[in-house]
This record gives sequence, C-alpha cells and structure tokens, in this order.
Amino acid sequence: MRLLLELVRRMDQNARVLLELGQSDRKRGWKYDEPEWVQLGEELVRAALNFHGGALTIKFALHRWLVRSVAFPLGRSRDLFATQV
Repeated sequence: MRLLLELVRRMDQNARVLLELGQSDRKRGWKYDEPEWVQLGEELVRAALNFHGGALTIKFALHRWLVRSVAFPLGRSRDLFATQV
C-alpha cells in the first residue's frame, strides 16, 4: 500500500510539472497571439488539474485505508465473530 501511495505521489508531482508547462504555453500563446498554443496550453492545464483531483481522491482513500488497517489490524469486530458455514 505504501508503494502505491508513493506511485500516486510521484504521478501527482509529474502532473504539477505538466500544469506549469501548460500555463507557460498558454501565456506564450497570449503573448505572441498564437491561438493554437493557447488551446494546447488550456488542454494541458485541464488534463493536469483533472489528474491532480483524482490523485487527491486516491491519496485520501489510501490514507484512510492505512489508518483503518492500523486501528483495526484484525478487521472489524463483526467480521471476527461471523460464523463460517
């Protein structure tokens, strides 16, 4: 689980780099009046923000799962006393 969390952190960092790149491309398009650069920059910014939101959701779920596994190492109490047939 910790390796998966590290993978998501690194992918999120890559998305932040792409976000900066998209913002600079968009500014370049505005500065030199190149609409295709503006469009490409906006698309890259949108994709990076979408991934960043998904990464935050995944990180939150993994942290919640990690805390739950530490707090309840044997599972939930109803699972412990369930009868197996």
